[in-house]
Order: sequence, then C-alpha cells, then structure tokens
Amino acid sequence: MDVVNSFGGFELIATYAPSAVATLDITAGFSSDYDVHLITYDRVTPATDAVTLSIRFSQNAGSTFLAGATDYTFAGLAEFSEATNAANNSTGTTAITICTAVGNVALEAISGWTMLVGMRSSAGPKRAISYTSYATAAGLHAILYTAGALILNETAVNGIRFLHSSGNIASGNVSVYGLRKL
Repeated sequence: MDVVNSFGGFELIATYAPSAVATLDITAGFSSDYDVHLITYDRVTPATDAVTLSIRFSQNAGSTFLAGATDYTFAGLAEFSEATNAANNSTGTTAITICTAVGNVALEAISGWTMLVGMRSSAGPKRAISYTSYATAAGLHAILYTAGALILNETAVNGIRFLHSSGNIASGNVSVYGLRKL
C-alpha cells in the first residue's frame, strides 16, 4: 500500500477534476476488493446557482444509472451558522440528495465526503452517508448531514453518478478511496 496515497487504511483509487460536465460518473474501484468506498470532494462548484447535488447508482458499470421514482430514500439535516436548521428527506425518489441550495460563486462551492457501504453486496441496501459544508450567498456557513440508500434492490452496485439538479458541474476536485476487505 502506498502510504502517500492512502489515509486511515483507505487506498486512493482515482482522482477527477470535473469541468463543465453535466455529470461525474465514477466506475473505478467498484471491485470485490473493497468493502467501503470514500468519495472526497473539494470546492465542487455548479454552473447554475441554487442547485441540489445528488448521487445515483449503476449496476452495469455506468451504462445506465438507476433513476426510478422510488429507487432511493434519504434523510438529511442542514445546520447554519446563525443557529437555524432545515430537514430534507424522501421515502422514495430518483436520487440521494447530498447537498441543497448550492451556489455557483467560488466561496459557495461545497467540500466534504460521501462514504459508500454495501455497494458490492447482493444482500441489503446500498448506503451513502455524507457530510458536506459550504457558505451561503449571505455569508453563512452551512453543514449538511445526509444518509440515504438504494432500496428494494439486491444487485451489487459498480458505479456512481454525481449530478446537479440543473446545469453542469463547473469545477472541483474529487478523489475516490477504497477500504480493502480483511
């Protein structure tokens, strides 16, 4: 294991620098070698203001991504620096929401991580757990916690897609890490 390219037992699998793309599709590293995946993102900025960043799963190496009206469920909480908070959730939707109301100014870019658990399993839900932060146009700092899952589907996942609710991903840096099976 390359110590420079790993952290906390996670091995670096791939890095991406999306620029003016509608989606970021990741299929690298979804082998049976890894039990857990960690996706880190730094200063991911949308081209369109006030959009939602979401994630979808693929079960055919990125040929298609699941987007049925009841494929996913999630629950999230946003906390803002002026001591307010807001809940966001769905019992059936087309994607797992990672972050809402993301602005397209550089200072509003999001940074954080999403941990993927159970992706290669043929039993049980495939879970995404996220922690994300950004600043609002009003200068408030926000943190968002989200947990979601692909539900009622026992097929292994071998790809993910990040997308905004509207417009492109303008810029950012994304790294994919895997935690090897014991």
